[in-house]
Amino acid sequence: MKTLLFLALLFISNTLVAQIKLPEHTIEIAAGRSAHSTGDNKGVSFAVAYEKYFRKKLSWTIALGGTIHDGAEPLYYTDPTGHINDGSFRYTTAGFQIECLAGYSFIRTSQHEFQLKAGGLVRLQSSSYFDQLGILYPAGTGLPMPVLYIVNTTPQRTYAAGACLQLQYNYTFRSQLQLGTMAGFQMDTNGDNISHLSLVLGRRF
Repeated sequence: MKTLLFLALLFISNTLVAQIKLPEHTIEIAAGRSAHSTGDNKGVSFAVAYEKYFRKKLSWTIALGGTIHDGAEPLYYTDPTGHINDGSFRYTTAGFQIECLAGYSFIRTSQHEFQLKAGGLVRLQSSSYFDQLGILYPAGTGLPMPVLYIVNTTPQRTYAAGACLQLQYNYTFRSQLQLGTMAGFQMDTNGDNISHLSLVLGRRF
């Protein structure tokens, strides 16, 4: 009798859980640290996204985002007065992109979600990074300061298509606000590889 009662309660609890209707839409903003393969630059990434579930564990997402990375080729020299100057060449690489992704949630409950997303992107990028940079020192030029010479063989502004992969965990509060983390990687036809680790804030409805 106790066994039958236990099985009945287990069946009822599973039925109630199955009947819980999860929100079908999510709006998210994400921001975090990022690394760009060009010059091994460090920077930031950011995005805003809309997600729609068409099955309990399947979804599609469209996102608008961007990245900003910078770095420097260090160069310090002492002028004839004895003052130390910073003559480093500084550069920035920034991009704006649109992503379309399909997602699968390994775990999706009213509170927890662990999800894998993959898809494509279109990216516009502008970069002041050099293709060749040389330094001529005073001993060779006779000038009181080093001389930089730069050769650019690639365009400053590029358009590219690519692919991206994201792994994300979200925790949802009773107010349907969610907080999560996301790790992502992308590559494109311009030869850029970008990875990021972001904090995600969203709302389900």
